[in-house]
Amino acid sequence: MPAHDAGKPASTRPPLDVHQRVDPLLRWKERLGYLALLATLAWLGLSVALSGQADFHASRGPVAAVHQNWETNCQTCHVDFTPISSHSWAAPFLGDPAQSTQRCESCHAGPTHHVGQPPDLTCGSCHREHRGRDASLVNLPDSDCTQCHRDLYKNALVKETSWADVSRFSADGHPTFRSIKTDPGKLKFNHQRHLAAGMALGKDGGTIQTLGKIPESHRKRYRDQQAQKADDAPVQLQCASCHQVDPGDLGPADFPLSLLNQRPAGAYMLPISYENQCQACHPLTLDQIAVPHRWQPSALHAYLEDSFTARLVRGQAGLLDKKTVRPLPGKLPDMLTPTLREAIAGKVEFAEKDLYVSKRLCAECHYFEGKSVAEAIKRGVAPDLRVAPPNVPTVWLQHAKFNHRSHRAVQCADCHAAAATSEVHTDVLIPDRDVCVKCHAPVTSQATPGARFNCTECHMYHNGDHGGQGVGAASRKPASARGLADFLK
Repeated sequence: MPAHDAGKPASTRPPLDVHQRVDPLLRWKERLGYLALLATLAWLGLSVALSGQADFHASRGPVAAVHQNWETNCQTCHVDFTPISSHSWAAPFLGDPAQSTQRCESCHAGPTHHVGQPPDLTCGSCHREHRGRDASLVNLPDSDCTQCHRDLYKNALVKETSWADVSRFSADGHPTFRSIKTDPGKLKFNHQRHLAAGMALGKDGGTIQTLGKIPESHRKRYRDQQAQKADDAPVQLQCASCHQVDPGDLGPADFPLSLLNQRPAGAYMLPISYENQCQACHPLTLDQIAVPHRWQPSALHAYLEDSFTARLVRGQAGLLDKKTVRPLPGKLPDMLTPTLREAIAGKVEFAEKDLYVSKRLCAECHYFEGKSVAEAIKRGVAPDLRVAPPNVPTVWLQHAKFNHRSHRAVQCADCHAAAATSEVHTDVLIPDRDVCVKCHAPVTSQATPGARFNCTECHMYHNGDHGGQGVGAASRKPASARGLADFLK
C-alpha cells in the first residue's frame, strides 16, 4: 500500500524561491516610497532656496505665550492647505496667503508700515510662530527689514536718495536721523547760561542767582542737588534739574503731577512746564500782581484792567498821585471818570510793555505772532497780539524709539555734549547716528562695543508714517469687539 501524502498538492504549494521573485505590486510600492522621499526632500530644498526662510515651513515647537490660548485650535490662524507667508514658493499653487493675514487682523488690526508699500507682504512673512513660549513675534532679524529697505531707491514713493538704501545700522549702512535736522520749537532758551554757576546774565557777568533768592517752597529741591548748600551759594543746575523721567523726582510744585502720569515707562523725558522747571527763578510778578502763565495777551489785557480797577476801588495808593475816596460798603458810585479810565489804561499799557518788550517776563522766553510788539502795546491793540505756541517736541525721534531708562548709567554729556556751549534754542542737541554707532554697531577693530543694533531695537514696523503714535491709538483698534467666548474661539 503506498504511503499517505498528508501535504498539500504540488500545485498549491508555494515555491521555495517566492521571496526572491519580483512582484509588480511590491515593485510599485517601492517606487512610490522613493518618490515620496524625493518629493519631500525637493519640497524642503525649494522652500529654503526660493524663500530664504526655512523656519516657516515646519512647526518646531509651541506657540508664543501670547497665543497659547489658541494652540490647540489651528484654524484660528491657519487656512487649510494655504501658506501663511508671501515668500512661500507654493503660494501660486496652494492658495492666497492673504487669507491668513485676515485672521491675524481680526485681533491685531492697525495701520500698515507705509502707505502704498510694495510688496504687500502677509503678517506671516515676517512674524514667526511656533518657536517656543518665550519667543518674540516682533523682534525680527534684520533680513526681514532689509529685504525691502536695502532697495528703497527702486520705490517710486521714495524721494530722498540719502536714505534710500539701508543695509544695517552702521555709519556706512544707515542714513542720519532726518527728524532732528531742525528744531521746530518756538521757545527761547540758553543751555550754556543755565548750566553756569549762578546763571549770570550777559557775557560780562551780572546778577548771580543764589539759593537764598529762590522761594522757600522750591529752595530745598535745588539745595539738595548741589555740593554748596549755603544760602549765598550760586545755584548750580544739572541736566537732571529739569530733565526727569519720573515726576516723583521733580519735588513739590504747583503743577498737578497727576497730569504727568505718576509712573511713566521712563523711556522719554517728562514735558517741561513753567511751574516745575522755571517758576523758582522766573516768577511772573508785575507791580505786585501775579500774572497767570499760559494766558494769551488778549486775556491778560482784560486781567490787567480788572486788577488795576480793583486796586482803584479798594483805594490803594500808587495808582494816582492822590488817594481816591474809598466807597461805602454796598454803594459803588461811578468812580471811573474819563481821567481815572485814562490812568488805568496807562497802567495797563506800561504793564504790557514790561511783559512783551522787556527781557525779564514773557519776551524772555516767548515769540509773538500777529501784529508787531511795538504796535500791539498801543492802547487797545494788545489783544491782537498772540504768543507763538512753544511747539517743543516731546518725542524727537519720530520714526524710531528710544529709552532713557536703558541709558541711565551713561552721563548726559556723553550723548548731549553740545548742551554745555549752546546759547540758542535752534541748536539741535539730540544725538545723531554717529553718536549712537559708538555703541550700537557691529564689533570692529576700533573696539566698537557691539551693543544690540538690529532694526527692531529702535524701529517699530507698523505705522511707520506716524512713528510717534502709541500702540493704544484708536487706529489700531480692531474693527469690532467680540464676546469672551467668541474671542477664545
